Amino acid sequence: MRTRLRSLLNLPRGDWPPLALSWLLLLLADLGLAFLPLPTLQTWLARLALISRRFPFPASTDPRRLPRLVDLAAQHHLRAVRCLGRSLVLQALLAAQGLSAELQIGVRRGQEGIEAHAWVEHAGQAWGRLEDTLGIFHPLTTGSGAG
Repeated sequence: MRTRLRSLLNLPRGDWPPLALSWLLLLLADLGLAFLPLPTLQTWLARLALISRRFPFPASTDPRRLPRLVDLAAQHHLRAVRCLGRSLVLQALLAAQGLSAELQIGVRRGQEGIEAHAWVEHAGQAWGRLEDTLGIFHPLTTGSGAG
């Protein structure tokens, strides 16, 4: 707990706005996944992330830091945040920064049956929490979301 708190306190000041937005979007993604079709949720999250343009992230916020900030927000959330929620939020935040991002959903046969994993790709590269699994998940679909 102390180490996790220290990781937050040591963040540069410019990371706090995208961290707070990530936390809020993760909450909305969690609720949305329970009640909305995926394309609708993608559209709503993208629109909400665009609001951040009115309050732009500081120039020091490198988009490559966004996956780490989404992960930090998820680690300090009310409930456990799964890969789909994290990926949806990362996709929306990247889109708000003007970067195209595609949601990837893949499956594999695991010891207990079919397993799934979600991640985001930008310019053909995976971003986010990859957990050393990309080579073994077979993509089902790609979706750039709405925007």
